[in-house]
Amino acid sequence: MKSPLFSVLMANYNRGQFIAEAIESVLAQSYANLELIIVDDGSTDTSISIIKSYAEKDSRIHYVASPINKGCGATMKHCADIARGEFFGYIGSDDVLLSNAVEEIVKAHRQSPECSLVYSSHFVCDEKLNRIQSAYGAGHVPSGESYLTYGKGVTSFASITKKYYDLTSGVDPSFKRAVDQDLYYKLEEVGSLRFVPDELYLYRVNSSGISTTKNISKARYWFGLAKENAYHRRLKSNTVKNIRKKDLRAWWSVVFVSKASDAFNGFRICGGFYWLGRSLTASLFDQYFILKVKSLFLNSYIHQLILSKRNKK
Repeated sequence: MKSPLFSVLMANYNRGQFIAEAIESVLAQSYANLELIIVDDGSTDTSISIIKSYAEKDSRIHYVASPINKGCGATMKHCADIARGEFFGYIGSDDVLLSNAVEEIVKAHRQSPECSLVYSSHFVCDEKLNRIQSAYGAGHVPSGESYLTYGKGVTSFASITKKYYDLTSGVDPSFKRAVDQDLYYKLEEVGSLRFVPDELYLYRVNSSGISTTKNISKARYWFGLAKENAYHRRLKSNTVKNIRKKDLRAWWSVVFVSKASDAFNGFRICGGFYWLGRSLTASLFDQYFILKVKSLFLNSYIHQLILSKRNKK
């Protein structure tokens, strides 16, 4: 039986510093029948020239260069729209696949044709790809739960079955962050999930990542919107377990605390108290209470001021 085509999808914006490593990791896969789709979102660095140099040497690479920056959701959707594979998975243009990643994922897909999403664990790495730890929360979603209600489980490398993807509304082009989370919620509504208990992906943490470090507040907002959309979809369908309204309010409380912290750090005091009030109104003592306290204090200007005074002593 011929091996199915696997599409590796890469949405890129100004990752010229790292994209060569990402491309090379795809081309070095032990699984032969693959294509690499790269959609560049209006990069202004060296990305395009690097992509072109690889595409000229390997016919498996197909790329599209957008003249303007459209955002993460629109770029990821473009990738999915032109993918030809029976299965496809995204790799960050600053991340790396281990050489057996696609082979192991395709094997799991073929063993579990009922699965809309197959995913592995990954290693969290620093900017130089030194491995720090395995992915937090990676694992099976327990029976009787859903990814939405359990709150953890799905991590990179995540692979999608095209026929199930086509049953959903697909990637939401309006999303700027948490695009993958929004899609995972949709996929579990039309098929099963399977976890491959191996680290197959190197996830690079860097200061400009759209869902890490200084962008955490924005990432939490879009994550909340993905949860909200899934909640309303599932009110109309009983195919998979839905989140409770009070748990949804608790997450929005986290989002508002993050916004309050950002405002206080920027000396926007009135704005800080406004968002803090929104957080308290949404939810106070809930499962995220400790997280909210940490977000408000440990990331605040006040905390930084205390640390600076200690260091001066």
